[in-house]
Amino acid sequence: MRAFDKLTPFAIWHIKQMFYLIACAVFLLWIYPRTNLDFDLIIPYYDIENKVFSLKNDLFLTQVMHVGLRYFVIFVALTTLFLAVLGDKFKLSALVRRQLCWSFVGMMLSTLAVSILKSQSMHACPWDLTQFGGSLQFYPMFASLPIGELGGHCWPGGHASGGFALMAFFFTFRRTHPIFAYVSLVMSLMLGFVMGWTQMIRGAHFLSHSLWSAWVVWLVLLILSACNIASLAKKKQVEFRSLDYTY
Repeated sequence: MRAFDKLTPFAIWHIKQMFYLIACAVFLLWIYPRTNLDFDLIIPYYDIENKVFSLKNDLFLTQVMHVGLRYFVIFVALTTLFLAVLGDKFKLSALVRRQLCWSFVGMMLSTLAVSILKSQSMHACPWDLTQFGGSLQFYPMFASLPIGELGGHCWPGGHASGGFALMAFFFTFRRTHPIFAYVSLVMSLMLGFVMGWTQMIRGAHFLSHSLWSAWVVWLVLLILSACNIASLAKKKQVEFRSLDYTY
């Protein structure tokens, strides 16, 4: 306990976040798979007779909820970068511009991390599985891919990560602009799960794919948050004892 007494509120907050991440990982690895929710939640959208997800090519889901929301997230990211670079013309303080810059970096790196994991993943999308008329096998998390078998490259959920990436605003503004930060947190979680659910309806992803996407984004943003404060301390822009209040 004495060791914790010597830590700053900033450090304690990040340690707590790591404990939450570990707890969520334990849940996703060993508890969630036993519920069979992944299959139970998407079966209603699968046409057993025709062996296809009925809404796979639905115009609203593909053009608005998939393409449209993806471009919306890109617009938010580019707007954030624009304000970070040219914010002085809009009378934004140097601190706010720096926070916007870190928010943009957080969005980019967190979605990139999900994309890299997805490109190397053995797990297939629902519509590619033999259970749903596809040709690929379902494998438990971290199972070994049999020799000669093709990976599915569908885990974690890439589309949902775009919505979750907006959590970057929470990590960078939570101390200086708490209302904006917490509103951003709620909105990003809602957007991420809406985007993930859209893909579930189409047969493109399981719920666990979106949950893992949120977990990865959360981890990346937490690491960046620590790096942000560390860089400030190194440059002596703020006193270490007050880091938690200037962030």
